[in-house]
Amino acid sequence: MKKTPIKKAAVLLLASGLLFTASCTGKKTVNAGDAVAEPDGRDYTFTYSSDWSVLRDDSMYAVESPTSEASGKTANISVLFAVIDEDLADYADAEDGNYYSALLDKYVPEYMQAVCTEFGSTAYDGNIGDIEIDGTTGKLVSYSWKDPVTEEEFFFETVFALLPTTEYTYCYYLTYTANGKDTFDEFHGGFTKVLSSFSFN
Repeated sequence: MKKTPIKKAAVLLLASGLLFTASCTGKKTVNAGDAVAEPDGRDYTFTYSSDWSVLRDDSMYAVESPTSEASGKTANISVLFAVIDEDLADYADAEDGNYYSALLDKYVPEYMQAVCTEFGSTAYDGNIGDIEIDGTTGKLVSYSWKDPVTEEEFFFETVFALLPTTEYTYCYYLTYTANGKDTFDEFHGGFTKVLSSFSFN
């Protein structure tokens, strides 16, 4: 399987967050008020609020919030993955024994630098937080991007999580996006639900 260069993956990441229209597919309700994402042929599932709608169910899985009564805008959550040019074995001597974290400590800054280079109006303060995803250490970053034409500002949170196999290291990118800070804050609980329920099969 071909590995995805950081630059290309960075472009896909930001572009995915700006998708607000696409074909819809069905969703399976699991609990009152909840639905489960079970993408065909993918190695993950997660739970999301059933009043969110499916935007894409192909190489990317994406869901969109209801329209905000206050702003008239929506938020979305997307999941992408790529094979990255990193080998977990190279991080076996990590001081704390957490080679997932050690690999991402190297990869995420390079990735975000590529995002900022490709999209010049990206605001990112360099902070990287730790977050647990299905029992493993992931990384969380927050940033924003201003459309140079419309001057609308989009806010992002992306979580990076690893799924190693015998042949490849997969990086999963879980991204929450909204047009405007108020809309971002209004629907952020939907992203919290996805992160707390996300699991690899």
